[in-house]
Amino acid sequence: EGGIWTQLALALVKNLATLWQSGDFQFLGHECHYRVNPTVKRLKWKYKGKFWCPSWTSITGRATKSSRSGAVEHSVRDFVSQAKSSGLITEKEAQTFISQYE
Repeated sequence: EGGIWTQLALALVKNLATLWQSGDFQFLGHECHYRVNPTVKRLKWKYKGKFWCPSWTSITGRATKSSRSGAVEHSVRDFVSQAKSSGLITEKEAQTFISQYE
C-alpha cells in the first residue's frame, strides 16, 4: 500500500487545498467535485469531506476529520483507493498526474 497511490492522492490534495468549501476540479480528464462541510460530532468541531466525479464513476470518497485539510486529504485518499481497487485508475495515469505537481 502507499507508493504511487499515496503520491497521487497528495498531488490531488495540493491542487484542491486552494479551494475553501467546495469546487470543481479536472482529474484525469474528468470533471470532479469537492466539498467540505463543518459539523459537530461528540461536542467537537469536525469537517466532512467528499470527493466525487459523477460523469466518470459512482465512486465517492468520504472522510470526517478535525481539520478542513484533513477532511480533503482523506476523502481524496478514499476516492483514489476505491478507484485503484476497481481498476479505474492505472499506475501510468497516476504517475502522469503526479508529475504535473512535482
